[in-house]
Amino acid sequence: MKNVSMLALAAALSLVVSACTGSPASPTSPSATSGGTTAATAADGSTLKVTAPVPFTPTADERTDSRRPTLVWGNSDGVHADEGFAYQIEVSDIGTVLYERTVGETPNTGSHVVDLELGYDKQYFWRIRAVLGTDTGPWSNYESFRTPLGPVNPLPPSTPGGDGTVGPARSIPFNEAFDIIVNIHNGGRFNLGRNSTRDYRVNFIFGATAAIAYGHPRWNPKGPDSNWCNKDAGEGRPPSDDVIVICTTRDAWDLISGAGSDGYGFHKDYLGRLPSVQNVYRPGRDKLNILPR
Repeated sequence: MKNVSMLALAAALSLVVSACTGSPASPTSPSATSGGTTAATAADGSTLKVTAPVPFTPTADERTDSRRPTLVWGNSDGVHADEGFAYQIEVSDIGTVLYERTVGETPNTGSHVVDLELGYDKQYFWRIRAVLGTDTGPWSNYESFRTPLGPVNPLPPSTPGGDGTVGPARSIPFNEAFDIIVNIHNGGRFNLGRNSTRDYRVNFIFGATAAIAYGHPRWNPKGPDSNWCNKDAGEGRPPSDDVIVICTTRDAWDLISGAGSDGYGFHKDYLGRLPSVQNVYRPGRDKLNILPR
C-alpha cells in the first residue's frame, strides 16, 4: 500500500510540474498606443483619439454674405493628450465633394475662407475633422448653408413684371413698403438671426429699400418711389440694419425687433422724425443685386 501511495504522489507531482512549465496561450497585449492619441480604426473610420470638431457657422441653412464663405468651428480635444492638430475641411453639394482643404490649428476656434467661388443661391454642406500625420479623427456632423442670391434677371413674361420692366414712378405708403420688405425677407429666405452678420443685415435692408426706391420686376413691379431711404446715426457710425425713412420728411420706422438674435420679428414701430445729426440717403441701385430673381 505504501508503494502505491508513493507512486500516486509522484504522478501528481509530475502533473503539477508539467502544468507550471508548459506554454499556455499568452494574454492579449494592450495596444502600443493605448493612452496616447492614436488608436486602432474605429467604427467611423477614425484612427485618432480626439473629439469631433464643432461647426459654429454657417449652420442650419443660413444664407452667407459671400460666395466664398468663412467657415468657423470649435477645435477637437485630444482624449488622452493635447496635440496641435491640422483640420481637413470638405464642402459638398448633394453627393459630391466640391472643395477640400487641410489647414493648421489656431487656439480654441478655427476659421477658413473657402477659396472657391460657389454658385449663387445654392445649398451646400460642410464638415471637418482633426488630422495628425496620417491619422484622422471623427468627422463633425454635416452643416448646411446657402450662398447669396444672384443678380437681378427678368422673370418669365407670364409673371408680374416678367418682361423685365416695372411700372411708372408712384407714391408708396408705409404699409405697402413694409409689405414689400417682409415679402422679400420671406420669399428670399433671408435669415437675420444670431448667425447673421451686421453687414448681411444692412445689405438686406438696403436691398429691400432699393426695390421700393427703384422698382423690381418681382418684388415691386407696380413702380418705384424714390422717396424711400436708409439712415445711419451720423458721425461716422454704421448704417442702421432695421430702419427705413421717408427721404424728404425724415419720418422713420423701425421694422425688426431683435435683429441679430434668434426669435427676431417684423413690427411697425414709428420713430418720429429723425434729428439732423442722423444721415439719410437712398441706397445705391447696385443693392438690387442681392435680391432673388
